[in-house]
Amino acid sequence: MAAGIEVYNNNNILQITDKFRNLQFIEKITLSSFNSLDIQEIPNDLSSFYAFREITGTSSIAIIYVGSSIIRFFAKPATSAVVEVFRFGYSTTVSSGGGFQVFNSNGEIVFDSNNKYMRVIDSRHTNNLGSGITLSHDTSIKTAILAGSVYTYSEMYNTDIMGGSWYTWQASDAQVFNFYEDRIETKVENLSSSLTSGTTNSGYFNERKTSSFLVLDVTNY
Repeated sequence: MAAGIEVYNNNNILQITDKFRNLQFIEKITLSSFNSLDIQEIPNDLSSFYAFREITGTSSIAIIYVGSSIIRFFAKPATSAVVEVFRFGYSTTVSSGGGFQVFNSNGEIVFDSNNKYMRVIDSRHTNNLGSGITLSHDTSIKTAILAGSVYTYSEMYNTDIMGGSWYTWQASDAQVFNFYEDRIETKVENLSSSLTSGTTNSGYFNERKTSSFLVLDVTNY
């Protein structure tokens, strides 16, 4: 390089440079009081990235909606669920005190040894979860999921059943995550279904997405 700074580890892998910034841990949000629909929401900062984990080991957690202003979580069962949400983003604040700091040519801080940065330990992308997958890890670390896209499926259709009357069947599936001391398990589960009477054939709607997510080490975050 012509000018600047680069730091490599013992495996000759570039760790720090003045040319790019790593995502930094900003805050942790704890969710516990899920509503009667087993749902909790948090504000969505579009400049941030969110990872989550369930700390009791008893509940399945799904992200069922991501909008411009909110992120909606589903817990099953919700009565015992405690979810930690970790927000990551780019910091512009310079910490006080000692340490090692790197700035780029625009005067923006790109590394600060006093900060905690995103630690990725695994990544997955799949079009078919099948019966589910298990992601094992060392018991000394705590893991969280940062979902890029997760499987969702919803369906509504009317069919001529039960004495010639139209009935509407509604179903909703989602990819759920279970967190344990030594692993994460994920699969597709049915979250809700219903059968109601109707008068016309309204057709059907469905949406499917592939599953893409990162596994993060959030120990001591």
